[in-house]
Amino acid sequence: MRTTYIINSNHISTFQKSLLQQDNVLPGVLVIPFNGVVYNESDHFHLNTYQQLKDYSYEFINLTPDLYFELFTFKKELYQYGIEIDSLPENDSFRIEIKQILKNLPLPTQSLPEDIIYVKDGLSHSQLHFLTNKNFQIQDFPITQPDKIKYKRALNFRQEIEGIVQDIVKKELETAYIAVPNVEVAWPYIKAAFDRYNIPYKATEQNSLAIHQFNSFIDYLKDANSITALELIESGIFKLSKEQSLLNYIRHYNLNYENLFKPFDYAIENSHLKDIQSLIKTQEEIQDDVKILQTYLNKIKKQNITENILLGLELTQDQSIISYIQNIYSLINKENLDFIQYNISLLDKNIKIEGPIQPISYDALPLQIVDYLYVAGLTAKNFPNLSKNNGLLDESYRNEIPNYPSLQTRNTFQLNHLKSIFKKSRNLILSYHVSTYEGKPQLPAFEVERFCHKHNIKVKAWNIIEANPFMDERNRLDPTIAKRFYLKNGKLNASVSSLEKYIKDPFLYFKEEGLNLKEPFDFKLDARLLGTINHYAFEQYFQGNNDPFQLWDVYEPYLPKNNPYIKFLITINNQNTLENIHFLEKALCQTTFKPFKTEEYIKNENIFKDVSLRGFVDRIDISDNHFMIIDYKSSEHSISESKVLHGESLQLPTYAIAIHEKYGLQPFGIYYYSFNKKTTSQKPYKFLRSGIKKPDQVSIEDYEAEFKLSGWTFEDADAFGVSNEYFKGINANGSVRGGAYV
Repeated sequence: MRTTYIINSNHISTFQKSLLQQDNVLPGVLVIPFNGVVYNESDHFHLNTYQQLKDYSYEFINLTPDLYFELFTFKKELYQYGIEIDSLPENDSFRIEIKQILKNLPLPTQSLPEDIIYVKDGLSHSQLHFLTNKNFQIQDFPITQPDKIKYKRALNFRQEIEGIVQDIVKKELETAYIAVPNVEVAWPYIKAAFDRYNIPYKATEQNSLAIHQFNSFIDYLKDANSITALELIESGIFKLSKEQSLLNYIRHYNLNYENLFKPFDYAIENSHLKDIQSLIKTQEEIQDDVKILQTYLNKIKKQNITENILLGLELTQDQSIISYIQNIYSLINKENLDFIQYNISLLDKNIKIEGPIQPISYDALPLQIVDYLYVAGLTAKNFPNLSKNNGLLDESYRNEIPNYPSLQTRNTFQLNHLKSIFKKSRNLILSYHVSTYEGKPQLPAFEVERFCHKHNIKVKAWNIIEANPFMDERNRLDPTIAKRFYLKNGKLNASVSSLEKYIKDPFLYFKEEGLNLKEPFDFKLDARLLGTINHYAFEQYFQGNNDPFQLWDVYEPYLPKNNPYIKFLITINNQNTLENIHFLEKALCQTTFKPFKTEEYIKNENIFKDVSLRGFVDRIDISDNHFMIIDYKSSEHSISESKVLHGESLQLPTYAIAIHEKYGLQPFGIYYYSFNKKTTSQKPYKFLRSGIKKPDQVSIEDYEAEFKLSGWTFEDADAFGVSNEYFKGINANGSVRGGAYV
């Protein structure tokens, strides 16, 4: 008679090896998991059953793939506990529908072998109940009290793993087990430590990238639109050489789904516009990828669902996905793509790790007694981590089912299983961490604390050898190398704005001005482009052009398509800019100053020794032998003595000195003029003992005060017709508030 061993799937390999070492084992012995003996389920069965259940109409329950599997697992539990479907509660509409679905849900049971031996380690409460009631033979494995116990703690989980691996290396252990709450979650940390200390291992991981790509492909098949198309490209399934550039181009132009099938030729060649050169270059380099993309999208559009599924397999080339699709290929249609997608997502959950140092989960402890067992992550949150059922099949529902075990019974069973960590090794090392990576404090597990207290074991910190960042050599830029970076012919050639950058962020200055590593210009409708347009509009208007916004026509081919807000934003910007222009025009008409230069390039080598400064002055007005500088800004700016002395506001003073030396004129004033949208705040109510005092209404004068030019005045303002109505820092009598800066 053939003997069948029922055992948890985590232990099948090791159990088979132990059987082979026994002399009395007969040929034909089967070692398989519980579900493989009791049920005859398959991918084909589940998909076919799901489709059949979806054909029924449910008023209150939406049958999704995850709910289907939850109900299927629950029906297996009922069968294992010997509970009939007819005994389920029907005291509301939801419970009636649950019962109806469970009745319609077939359970693919099969006849049991006569000679069954089972190992209870790793079996669920319902599975053990089923086998016990069948009076099958149980095979127990030995347990022991550890000879040595250590109790350790670390700052966080990563340091726990580091301490454990260093301890293994220090002891030169040939074999050991590392138990963690969930080996799939912990594996990246363990793998990094294994690689760092050259600990051999063999890990069979699912290709999560291929799974993500295939699911993105299914999303596109379910609903082909611009969003799913972008996600499909972004997954990398088409293996495009300029994938990121293509995505940037599509997002920049805000292309809709129909645009993806048309030529990507929106950016027109224009060598005069520096801002859009990167966009034109991007358009040129993506053309081959556009052909590949459109070929695939057109092919998908023409093919049916099953043909497209085969195309997805061809593109991803993942064996686990291929095996799954082969099992259910004949049932595939558009209505069950969500079910297929759900099952493919589950493929990413499995990981097999083999090696002399074996990582395992708490619920997959070795059957035999081992020499060394390290147990990490033993916080109150992770151990025992018992939870109750929620959702449709929550504990309140289960409590209404006759003969269904209580939550306390099931939790006690689970806790006793987890407490096996104390009985499976000769050398037991327990460990927990005191905080999460976010700094949230963690408490040690109660059961572990009680166990260590019973054995009089005190917790000690892991003695981890780590590089001390405070002892690292500090890298500094050598003066000789600095000169090679920044100087040309012994001089520093710099724009004034770059010097301000150095003051604010020296490292950024080093990257951009020294290494010449700059972020690529992302051309879009932002403050930078609006600043360019508005600067140009100011110049054109004061030169007598009645249509100062012609630059919009030049930039139009490079702006996003299919965006209903673009025209609105342009209109609002133009209105706001004209309002700023008219205020500035009115402000300057009151003065004796006349326009002199716009966009004046200056270069000066006399202000600082061995420094050649350059820059552009937006506007210079003159009156007799005095000049006024106006610098246009997209946002509010101000100048103060402290900002100048700290090097944060160097532009206006530097420009003033350069213009003085270049033309021999005397500075009257230097000003910022902001052309951002002006607003005024509503004045608050005042709550006094005498009652509530209403605020004064915001007046037109309050609003116009927001337009004033901000800066420094060096001469008698009244003598040049400059008033506090349009300039900040000037008193009503024309005197300069706070004194003049010379």
